[in-house]
Amino acid sequence: MDRIFTAHPRLGKVHRLREDLRRLWEQSNEKEGQKWLENWLHQAINSGIEELADYARKLAKKKDEIAAGCAYGVNTSIVEGLNNTTKALKRVAFGFHDTEYFFLKIRALSLGG
Repeated sequence: MDRIFTAHPRLGKVHRLREDLRRLWEQSNEKEGQKWLENWLHQAINSGIEELADYARKLAKKKDEIAAGCAYGVNTSIVEGLNNTTKALKRVAFGFHDTEYFFLKIRALSLGG
């Protein structure tokens, strides 16, 4: 990868910033997450790569919500997984007449059971 990044420095910069963004979820609280994310956004916007800067500006609009995820240890992958599981159950459960049972099944799936 080092040879590729040497030949294509923009690719190396994007890769490094992508890997750095993953470290956001290692922050222990919302305040640290906010500070860390602001630093990352500054680096991305000033990277000289317009596509990355555009992405960072879009993230900046939701930075408070994103940083709040650090306080709860929840990122979008967990939420998306639960949404997809619920949608799949909804398709299977189309004929359920008991909505309470349906919601109990969703709860059981969300708890890993």
